[in-house]
Amino acid sequence: SNRLEARQLALHADAARAQERLLGRILDTYRSTEIGRAMGIADVRSVEAFRREVPVRGGEAYQAHWSKVLTSNPPGFLHEKPLKYVAVSSGSTGAQKPVPVPAELLASYRRFTNHLFFHAFRELGRYDIFDGHVLVAAGPAVKEIAPSGVLVGFGSGIASVESPRFARSI
Repeated sequence: SNRLEARQLALHADAARAQERLLGRILDTYRSTEIGRAMGIADVRSVEAFRREVPVRGGEAYQAHWSKVLTSNPPGFLHEKPLKYVAVSSGSTGAQKPVPVPAELLASYRRFTNHLFFHAFRELGRYDIFDGHVLVAAGPAVKEIAPSGVLVGFGSGIASVESPRFARSI
């Protein structure tokens, strides 16, 4: 927990640089995909270029892309690999919106929750919090299976199903 805490403090000390590196990793992941090319990120290499070259768009701008993911989900379209999951979220509008759930997102979520647990252990000075069982209230991980085979469900359910083995054991 001390190592994770030190890393977090280092990231907070230079948050702008940490966010720039994160944007760079995201752009590297998606620049060669069909949707990345359609968004104009192929040549974007900086925050300034991102702001200048990539316009803010509403969900309706992506409807055709989502239709393709749900009907065929080809590798290299939205991600280098076909998606296993798409989460649905009503967000603030009440209308269902698809949210891609690539493996990187699940890994990031795991890192976040692990850090949160270890931070709580460290701050509370208690390591017995999970000695009993833990109840997780989550939506279904699979609400439907799209024609492409992608599993459509709720983010909380997907995160629960794809949680680390040790977490599922409690």
